[in-house]
Amino acid sequence: MTAQDVYKELMRTRFAPWLREAGFRGSAGKFALPSESHWALLGFQRSVYSDKDEVRFTINLLCVGREQWESMRAAEPFLGERPTAAVYYGREVAQARIGALTPSGEDKWWHLRPRRDVEHVVADLFHDLGEYAVPWLRTAAAGYPGAENGNQ
Repeated sequence: MTAQDVYKELMRTRFAPWLREAGFRGSAGKFALPSESHWALLGFQRSVYSDKDEVRFTINLLCVGREQWESMRAAEPFLGERPTAAVYYGREVAQARIGALTPSGEDKWWHLRPRRDVEHVVADLFHDLGEYAVPWLRTAAAGYPGAENGNQ
């Protein structure tokens, strides 16, 4: 089993089910918190340096009002019908990497290797999702101030 296989298996059996239990919809590393007024997105990003021996990944968050997104699209026709958490759109959009929301504020990447215990990675990821990422997205989608402080 390669590191890529470990990542895919964890996404399917651990990460995605946890996020769905928290109210998200999605799969394959792209998730959305349902909201009629906002795009509230969470996306897993694998490092370009990931290979069969190691996968490094982080989590990107994005929240933008749907009306605001449509205004941005009208001004910039190349923008897609919906945003993606992995693209930086500028200061008008609340965006953060999960590490920026933690007390250290440092960029954070998890590392997976084949034939290594992954439970510490899973536990740390679930902690950061529950303590920082999900509350940040819920606050931003509710339109409360403060979420914009996570901008990259």
